[in-house]
Amino acid sequence: MNKRNGIIIILLLGVIGIITVYFKLNTPEPTNFDPKNMKNLIQIKPGESNKNSGDFITKDEYHKNIDKYKNRKLIYFFKTDWCFACKVVSAAARANLNLIPSDVVFVELDFDTENELRERYQVTVQTTFVQVDKDGNKINMWRADNIKDALKGIK
Repeated sequence: MNKRNGIIIILLLGVIGIITVYFKLNTPEPTNFDPKNMKNLIQIKPGESNKNSGDFITKDEYHKNIDKYKNRKLIYFFKTDWCFACKVVSAAARANLNLIPSDVVFVELDFDTENELRERYQVTVQTTFVQVDKDGNKINMWRADNIKDALKGIK
C-alpha cells in the first residue's frame, strides 16, 4: 500500500508540475500600465487633429477607404473590448491624432476574433502593435499601453 501511495503522490506532483509549466508559458507578460498615471497619456486637448495628422481607425473604416491609406505605414493594433489598457490607448490616440505622423494609419483589430492575423503575426497578447508592409509582411512588432510608447515602435 505504501508503494502505491508513493506512486500516486509522484504522479500527482508530475501533473501539478506540468500544469504549472503550461500556465507559466501561456500567461501574458505583465505590462507597466498604471491607471493612476493616465494624466500622462493625454498630451493635447481632444479634437486638435488636422489634415496633417495620421489616423487611428477601425478595420471597417480601413476597408471602406482603403485607397486613402494605401501609401501610408500600416500598423495593426490588437485590442479587446474588455482590456482597460486597450481602451486607454484607443481614447488617447483618438484625442491626440496630431501626435500620429501623417504617413501612418493605425487599424484596430479585435484580438479575440482576428485569429488568422493573430497567428500570422504571432500575436499572443492584446496591446500588441504590428507594422506591416504593403504585402502584409511584418516590419516590426511591439507592445505598448500608452500612445507615446505606441508611436515609438514605428519604423
